[in-house]
Amino acid sequence: MPCECGCQENPSRGDFLPGHDQRLRADLEARLAQATGRRGLLVIRDLVDSIFAWKEGAIPDAVLLARLRGVI
Repeated sequence: MPCECGCQENPSRGDFLPGHDQRLRADLEARLAQATGRRGLLVIRDLVDSIFAWKEGAIPDAVLLARLRGVI
């Protein structure tokens, strides 16, 4: 299986070559920051919090969808 960061190299074990998990994290943060104008890690936190709130029934489907659409 190729490395999950997208480099197409094959790790000898696991999902990533050493350090490439951070490459993926940095790429996701940069993409979110570009799309939202906010720091990417903060957007990831807000998305994860929203997903868990939806799962626990604290917010309805429409609110989760609105939050997701606000990011993309």
